[in-house]
Amino acid sequence: FFIATILLINDMLDKNFIFKNFFLASMLSLFAFQIKVVSVYLALLLIYYFYKLTKNKFKSEEITSVVFLISIFFFYILKNIAVSCCPISQTCISNFYWTEKYTVGNFSNAVIVGNYGYQLDYNFLTWFNNWINHAYNFQVYSNFLISFVLIFMFNKVFFTTRNMNQISYLLFYKLFVVLVITGFFFTGPTVRYGYGVFLISIALLTITIGKIRFESISKLLTPALLFVFIFSVLLTPRLYSYELFLQSPISLVRIEDNRDEHLQSIWLKDEINNTIKGQKCYIQPTCIKNKDYKRLETKKMLNYRVYFLNKN
Repeated sequence: FFIATILLINDMLDKNFIFKNFFLASMLSLFAFQIKVVSVYLALLLIYYFYKLTKNKFKSEEITSVVFLISIFFFYILKNIAVSCCPISQTCISNFYWTEKYTVGNFSNAVIVGNYGYQLDYNFLTWFNNWINHAYNFQVYSNFLISFVLIFMFNKVFFTTRNMNQISYLLFYKLFVVLVITGFFFTGPTVRYGYGVFLISIALLTITIGKIRFESISKLLTPALLFVFIFSVLLTPRLYSYELFLQSPISLVRIEDNRDEHLQSIWLKDEINNTIKGQKCYIQPTCIKNKDYKRLETKKMLNYRVYFLNKN
């Protein structure tokens, strides 16, 4: 998501629209979209970029590449229909017997609610208090804001502002970042979903920098940035993890089998006791424990294991 965004925006700022870059960004966008549906925001950049490309006549190999991209997206939609009858997220087709409309909808809503996604009928202050104090949100987002401010100040002190001939594109990128951040808070603002959001926000600070103000420190800048990068990577594990490692550097931890404990958990109890006829099973011990799955059988199809109930 981040690489595709920067690639497209950088070409817009330079007013340099290249089909190879469009093709690469499109492939990255398709991959990002399959991982997380909210990557659909990239379509805004791609559509505008493609519009600029259409002002010149396409070569035959470029037309073939566009057809190839459309084909990949088409097969992705077909795969989703075959699995759940939902081409994209909750846009499900209810005419087929294997549709998982309610399952997909419940899962999507659970992701939003479970990660404290904001909804318009919520009291903003109450929601913000619950969200910021959930899990590690306060620690992570406060660190991010502090880093954001420090990078902004660093750029202002040590770099000049880039000569921007395309102010409209810069404004477009700012609005794009605001849109992505807004969507992030509505769709489940948890840390693991926000890496792309964090990166394009930081890029907003660095994409406009020009030359170094002080030539005397230019030779020290690269080693300093390398040190900051390495230091940031080393701080990825928590400090107590280093402390435990130093106490027992070669101790091995045996992973215990907790399947029985999992099957006895309260949240799974209702699921096990309920009658769920005709549904698929993804946790074999759960299926075996449930009387409705005594006739559960499996069949291998194209290297996939398919679960089904024997009707005989």
